[in-house]
Amino acid sequence: MEQVHEFNTSEHDPPSKVAASSLTDLVAIGFASGFLRIFTMKDCKMDHETMIFQSEVMDIQFDSVGKFLAVFYKNGKIVIFNL
Repeated sequence: MEQVHEFNTSEHDPPSKVAASSLTDLVAIGFASGFLRIFTMKDCKMDHETMIFQSEVMDIQFDSVGKFLAVFYKNGKIVIFNL
């Protein structure tokens, strides 16, 4: 096992959920603030950042064919993103 990259986060907005796609090199990180950041591990860069709701990200799921990402928020909202 080899460390590929290290991402720093703020103590004021800790990560609340991390998920990785089994089909692509994408990693999604949800934060207590509601921010969602998508990283491409191949390039070790952030590809996308969004905050739909100011509510903690409780769960993140990639679909089985690598086309969609579901984000579940503490306020009960669910957002589906296309990849």
